[in-house]
Amino acid sequence: MDSSERLLPTSRRVRVALGVVGMFFALLLVGPRLVFVYTDWLWFGEVGYRGVWATILTTRLLLFVAVTAAIGIVIFLALLCAYRLRPLFVDAVEGEDPVEPYRTVVMGKLRMFGIGIPLLIAIPFGLHAQSNWATAQLFIHGGAFGTTDAEFGHDIGFYVFDLPFYRMVLNW
Repeated sequence: MDSSERLLPTSRRVRVALGVVGMFFALLLVGPRLVFVYTDWLWFGEVGYRGVWATILTTRLLLFVAVTAAIGIVIFLALLCAYRLRPLFVDAVEGEDPVEPYRTVVMGKLRMFGIGIPLLIAIPFGLHAQSNWATAQLFIHGGAFGTTDAEFGHDIGFYVFDLPFYRMVLNW
């Protein structure tokens, strides 16, 4: 029996059920966030600072997209290098390679694995990065205090506005 024959195709009913379960879990993950966004939108609008809320939301979205894309591209490039530098022929006795069924599945769906795996790994990084929106805003809009540090000769504003952002980037 060929290794590709061992993988049974799923019926339409099973695929629909898995899709519904996946959508349910996605709603459980995204639903509470949407409720918080909506209540914040109402509250900031009520006090007349909806522009502040929009700035916070935009900064968080941009940080999420930028960090997710950057990490995803790095992981994608690593996977691409690993794929291109792989040995083309595996020395194994016929029928004894335990990895062969998995290799067949991955080779049949390279695009899904090549894009899906980097995204799945990069999304938590983006979610963590978006929580640092205040540091990014301080870096963008920070200024100078007009007083220099006696030790290093930098303006005090560097330590308040710029240095936390540089530390955040270096930690990534």
